[in-house]
Amino acid sequence: MKLLNLTSTVARYFSVLKEIPLLPILIDEQIRLFTFIFKPRLFFLMSQIIKEIKTWEGISLRTHRYGGIEFRVGNREIGHLHGGGLLDILFDKDTKDILFKNNQISEHHVFKNTGWGSFYINENSDLQEIIYLLRKSFMLKK
Repeated sequence: MKLLNLTSTVARYFSVLKEIPLLPILIDEQIRLFTFIFKPRLFFLMSQIIKEIKTWEGISLRTHRYGGIEFRVGNREIGHLHGGGLLDILFDKDTKDILFKNNQISEHHVFKNTGWGSFYINENSDLQEIIYLLRKSFMLKK
């Protein structure tokens, strides 16, 4: 079941704002602060994901242009984690379609018929499942 996510709601209804320099980053940081204060278990889980991904050989982290933390292998993005627990992951289209069909990911909140998929993290999400999905994207890009 897909839960209402603040990040995807902002992206869907206020997408015109993404063209204002730095505004998406500022909004995402505000959402992350909200998560830290009101959903500390989710914030901790997100921190654990970042901590794990940073240990992978060849991975670099940077701020995503629309907010959140972007994970890269060389010059290729494998995904990014928004401040409210929305994880966007890039696969090839066939892999994404299989994962979607098996209810492991959702359609991306903006880019539907692409290799992008979304995973809505909540306080009860399984860390190993999330790491599995990111590792799958990592292996496709490596």
